[in-house]
Amino acid sequence: MHSRGHRVHVLASRGNKGKTYTEVRPEAIVHRLESHAVPTHDYFRITYRGRSTSRSSGCCGRSGPMRFMPKATT
Repeated sequence: MHSRGHRVHVLASRGNKGKTYTEVRPEAIVHRLESHAVPTHDYFRITYRGRSTSRSSGCCGRSGPMRFMPKATT
């Protein structure tokens, strides 16, 4: 999508303990969300909606579910 001119955002749980952060890469902006270990599995992680830091909850300038908008063509 990036090669077609779209700005790409990726939301993903962190793979380890820590706060939410945003990483800007040439191909995408990656938002790693604070996550918690699941006691029944060695490497599954869960993320609670609304429990992330204020930086991530406003990452796209709005709260609520993300909507993917097609790029306007001229």
